[in-house]
Amino acid sequence: MECVRVFTVLLVSCTLIQRTSQDTREKRDTSTLQPRIVTHDGHLVFETGTYRNITFKANEGGYIMLDGENIKTIAETVSAIVTGL
Repeated sequence: MECVRVFTVLLVSCTLIQRTSQDTREKRDTSTLQPRIVTHDGHLVFETGTYRNITFKANEGGYIMLDGENIKTIAETVSAIVTGL
């Protein structure tokens, strides 16, 4: 009977220890080296890490659209206007 009681105490202890370790979350790295996506007053903000870029890449046949306009077309138009000056 004593053996069953000791086993029960060990089993409950192991369960509590396991739950505690599973419920603990590692804190995120909040340094400026890490990029983040945040919201501020309803605005979606993409923040780069220090000395890093934001890159959007479209695969073959895909486009990056901004308010219904293809960014590549806009860049080509601006480039043509600037070269024509």
